[in-house]
Amino acid sequence: MLIALLPGPSPCYPLLDFPNGLTPLGRHLAALPCHPRLGKILVLACLLGEAGPCLSICAAMSVRNPMLTTQDKAKRSTWQTARNELVVKIDQRSDHCVWAYIMQEWRFGDTRQRELCRQLGLSFQRMCSSMFERKHLCESLVQIGLLPAKFLQNEWE
Repeated sequence: MLIALLPGPSPCYPLLDFPNGLTPLGRHLAALPCHPRLGKILVLACLLGEAGPCLSICAAMSVRNPMLTTQDKAKRSTWQTARNELVVKIDQRSDHCVWAYIMQEWRFGDTRQRELCRQLGLSFQRMCSSMFERKHLCESLVQIGLLPAKFLQNEWE
C-alpha cells in the first residue's frame, strides 16, 4: 500500500493521520463521490448550514460546462447579453453565485427549463446532468450523516 511506503507525516498529505489511517475529514471526503476540493466545500457548507447553494455549485463544477459556444456572432451576443442581465438581476459578480441561482431556477422552473437554456445558451442535457449530480451529492451527504434525511425529502418535493 502506498501509505505504508511514505516515510512519515507530511504537509503534502494533510488528510492522512499515519498511525490511524485517514483523519475524520479524510474519511468524510473518501465517502463523497466528487473531487476532494469539492468535498471540502460540501463538508464546510453542511457545517455552516448552507448546503443548498453549495450543492448546486459543486454539481455544476462536477460536470461538463453547460454553457454552449457557437460561431454565430449574433447568437453569442444574445447569450452574453442575457447572462450579463442575469448578473445584474441577482446583484452578484461571482460565477459560483450565478450557478447557484441558475440551478435554483432550473429546479423550480419545470416548464421553463428549455426556455432558460435557450435564453442563456445552456445545454439542456448538461443541465440535466448537473441536477442528477446535485441529487447524487445530496444523497451522499445524507448517507454519511452530514445532512438530515428530511433535507433530501425537502429537496425533491
